[in-house]
Amino acid sequence: MKPNAYGAFVRAIRKSNGETLSDMAAKLSVSIAFLSALETGQKIIPLAYIDKISDVYNLSNDEKVELANSIDISNNKITIQLNNLDSDRIEVALKLARQIEKMSDEKVEELKKILA
Repeated sequence: MKPNAYGAFVRAIRKSNGETLSDMAAKLSVSIAFLSALETGQKIIPLAYIDKISDVYNLSNDEKVELANSIDISNNKITIQLNNLDSDRIEVALKLARQIEKMSDEKVEELKKILA
């Protein structure tokens, strides 16, 4: 099966470290089958893998963000922790989540500039 975004990212990590799927599975204390299933979208990737892989492979902050993004894309969802946000930020997060699909390209570009 073709790798998802997460699969492509971790395969690049393996390649840069001269490792096999088996090597990475051993380092992460998971089975080869489980790791393969994560990489091909057959299982949901636990968000805890952001820290787990970052720690094991000593990823830079930029790489950690890229890993997190690849997990969100592969899991086909984004999780926002609301418990530490004030009511204004919660309101913004919820409005964005509800409106993003129908938002015009112009509004999306405006938001990208604001959030840059």
